[in-house]
Amino acid sequence: MSFFSFTSLFPLPLWKLLLDSIFGIVMWLMMTRFVLLIFVSEQTRMPVLRHIIAIGKRLVGWAAILTPRWLNIRAHDLYLVLLLFLARYYVLPTLADYDVRLVRDLPMEAKLASIASWLFALF
Repeated sequence: MSFFSFTSLFPLPLWKLLLDSIFGIVMWLMMTRFVLLIFVSEQTRMPVLRHIIAIGKRLVGWAAILTPRWLNIRAHDLYLVLLLFLARYYVLPTLADYDVRLVRDLPMEAKLASIASWLFALF
């Protein structure tokens, strides 16, 4: 066993974790944008919200090819979330050869849950 072995920290190879994390961050960003736009207008002055809305708008624009035209403009965010979730749940585990049975088994969510449980154990 090498000193630089990170198998206890990262059960999957780093490229698999990074690929899933990119898809996961974009998925959660789009879900956050959808919820924000329920309560806040798109012309908000708060810098953090303005950046989240702007980045999400670019992503929705890029995914316009995949989005059906009959879909309501407010539902484009959720449609993109659904596509990303399906890719993370079915396509990525098949391509990268790792097992996912539940949503909590997705690599990014599993790592976040273990960090949260470790933090709760401290207190």
